[in-house]
Amino acid sequence: MKICFSWESIVPFNAGAHGDISQVMGMLKGLADRGYEVHFVSLHPGEIKGLGKVIIHQVPNSKNSLPREQKLMEYIAKLHHSINFDIFHFRSQNLVLLTKKHFPDKPCFYTMMPFYFITKNKNDFKKEQEVINACDRVVVFTNNWKNYYQKVYSVSPKKLELIRVGVDESIINNKVENKNTPNKSTIGYFGGVREDYGLEPMLNTIAALKQEKKNVWELMIAGTGNKQYLETLKNLTKKLNIQDDVKFLGYIPREEIFKYMSQCSIAVNLRVDRTPDKQRGFDYSVPIKVVEYMLAGVPVVGSNDGGMKELLGRDYPLLVNPHSLKEITTAIKKVSFDPQLRRKIIETNKEKAAPFLNSSVINNYISAYQTILSETANGDLKD
Repeated sequence: MKICFSWESIVPFNAGAHGDISQVMGMLKGLADRGYEVHFVSLHPGEIKGLGKVIIHQVPNSKNSLPREQKLMEYIAKLHHSINFDIFHFRSQNLVLLTKKHFPDKPCFYTMMPFYFITKNKNDFKKEQEVINACDRVVVFTNNWKNYYQKVYSVSPKKLELIRVGVDESIINNKVENKNTPNKSTIGYFGGVREDYGLEPMLNTIAALKQEKKNVWELMIAGTGNKQYLETLKNLTKKLNIQDDVKFLGYIPREEIFKYMSQCSIAVNLRVDRTPDKQRGFDYSVPIKVVEYMLAGVPVVGSNDGGMKELLGRDYPLLVNPHSLKEITTAIKKVSFDPQLRRKIIETNKEKAAPFLNSSVINNYISAYQTILSETANGDLKD
């Protein structure tokens, strides 16, 4: 099986968003490691490490003024004539449309990018419906996104492939041991320093807990983001008199994250959508960093949005209203002082997170690809 992927961004692959890169790399490398011929085409691949057997193609520089997707398609078409790809798989709507225009009989997968959900622009809706009609499968990452697509668009359930975002297998080999001192427990947050990730409520929570029992909890914040907002958070720690109870670690390389995570007895992920019509999509998306906490054996206190409920379960005992100081403090104390509950949460969370391991995700991609190739051979590719 010969599969063609692309990186359509004008940003070099190695300079893209860390989440996007890890997801794409995990999928490409996982398929190549299973013996499939994986081709990765990019305008600006940059220096790429860790892709193993993946065959990387860089679009040659040219003086033509074609839009970037057309440049990619022009080069992909040349590759196809010599390689004869079995499957195309893109995130770019334009690449999907161009591929089905030039090679209508070749299966094409589209990894959903919900532009209309964000913009509420009618033209974006029309474009997305056109792409859904043209492609042969739409990959969605959660059940909530799958339900959204079925509700909003004209699409056959058969065309929607639910395939989770993959998490590196090595996570389960990182044994997390509680290294807290007898007098203090560390609550960890790992991710972007942004207003919509509930960091201000967490600072207020640390202050409230400190008033109840002095110096029992501390908060570790690892990540980067808006510098002005970071200063706001640091000023708030001074105002609340908790500057000695909060550590701002800044950026931590991915390979060192588990060293810091091993110092935490609890992790937090309190998503707060301040946009009109909840355009951040928290009711549909599953935060991969929470999956990593679950696999590493760190209990998670999370916001009670739809994405967290899908991941952790609606009856998960540590789901909270991110605006409620009482609910957050109660959840932290509950998991800290009830060893039996803590053990149960750790065990069940690992089971819930297992489908996100790369090995499971790659199996799902292979199954989807093989199914569509079988349909192509039988002449029933289209619904």
